[in-house]
Amino acid sequence: MVDNSEDSGLVYICESEFNIQSPFIEIDDDEVDTKNGEIVTSEYDQELHAYYQQFGYPYKLGSGGSCLQVIGFKSREIVQTIELLNNEAIFRITKVVFESNPDHSYIVVSTAVNLKMESNTSDETYLRVYKIEEDGSLSFVHKTKTQYLCLAVAEFQGHLLCGMKDVLTMYDLGIKQLLKKSVTKIDGFNEIVDIKSQGFRLSLSDNRNSVKFVVYKPLEKLFIPFIDDTVQRYTTSTVFLDYRTVLGGDRFV
Repeated sequence: MVDNSEDSGLVYICESEFNIQSPFIEIDDDEVDTKNGEIVTSEYDQELHAYYQQFGYPYKLGSGGSCLQVIGFKSREIVQTIELLNNEAIFRITKVVFESNPDHSYIVVSTAVNLKMESNTSDETYLRVYKIEEDGSLSFVHKTKTQYLCLAVAEFQGHLLCGMKDVLTMYDLGIKQLLKKSVTKIDGFNEIVDIKSQGFRLSLSDNRNSVKFVVYKPLEKLFIPFIDDTVQRYTTSTVFLDYRTVLGGDRFV
């Protein structure tokens, strides 16, 4: 979830569920944006949603449903729903104000197509960019193909920062796709799952080797790890308490 309530009273939420048949994408072909692979609607059928909350969605192995919703925080209404097609699922979401285009805010989501949970593989992975309009609704800008699924996305110094496996990649906004500005391999990491920043300092969470502190050198456009945890942990998330301290959560597998 991304909170934008201070600016427009809206929050942006991504949702995904696997092994179900989504009932919300079976509408007229005229409303389907096959190029962008999505359906945009402002309608909300309360009776239909209440039915599926009670009884669940139809089961379908290997299929799934995923959407991006704009919700009025004060009005408690769903303003807009973007349903993804072609078995594409959203995993992470963040809000970014790009340094190259500071007059607008953007929502960026990481997605995977035909993800297989058992083997953790997918056919394709993307970063989808949406522009936040004046009324708070979202309009599709473009999507960028990535080598791996991004399980960590965050705004950093007017750029988009993504964690893909053990690689930290920084993007800027381009006309047709996102543009790579920096690529850094984080030694000793398996899968970056969370990114937090304070100034030029980052806290990176890994699903095997806990937390590393990383500093960004803007002139060289390099991310340099300088300290890490001594205990291996499946860290899920961290938050900065001050410039030298982070609080983290982990899990057992």
